[in-house]
Amino acid sequence: MNSSPSPSNSSRFEGCTLTGALSVLTEIRDAVCVIHGPSGCAHHNFSLLHATLLSNDRLEVPRLLSTRLTEKDIIFGGEEALESSIARALSLSPAPSSVFVLSTCIVETIGDDTAAVSAKAWGVPVIAVPTAGFLGGVFETGVRNALSSAALLAESARERTLSANLIGEKNLEYGVDENAA
Repeated sequence: MNSSPSPSNSSRFEGCTLTGALSVLTEIRDAVCVIHGPSGCAHHNFSLLHATLLSNDRLEVPRLLSTRLTEKDIIFGGEEALESSIARALSLSPAPSSVFVLSTCIVETIGDDTAAVSAKAWGVPVIAVPTAGFLGGVFETGVRNALSSAALLAESARERTLSANLIGEKNLEYGVDENAA
C-alpha cells in the first residue's frame, strides 16, 4: 500500500464536488462565489482554500459568501436567502464583475432553483454552478462544471487577436506556474 501524499498519486476522482468547483472559480479575478447551503460547507472550503493559499505564499482571502441556511430554510426553501446573499455579494467593495452561485447537496435535495434565482436581472453575470456531489458528482465533476460556467464569461474576439484565456484549477494544483507557461 502506497501512503505517500505526493501529487503524483493524488486522485481527481474523489472528494467534494463543491471543493472542485471552488478550486477553479475562486481564481477568477473580480468574481465572488456564493455557496448556497449551510455555513459548514462554506467554512470547510474557505479554510482549505485559505490554508492552501498561505502555504503558497499568497496572502489573500478567497471571496466567498454563504447563504448560511438554517433548519427553517431547509424545510421551507432557501431561495430568499440566496437572493439576499447575491445582493450582499453585489454590494461588496470592490464590486464584483461576476457572481458564481454554487449549490450544496442540501439545496439540491430540497429543490431550490438556483438557476432561476441566478437568471434574474442582477446587472452583472450571476451564474449557477451545479455542485451537489452526493447526487452523482466528485471533485473532478466540480472542476468540469466550474470550467464550463467560467467559459460563459469569455467574449468572442471580433477580430483576430494574439491572446488567450487560460482557465483551470490553479490554487490546489502543483506546478501551476510551469504548466501555465
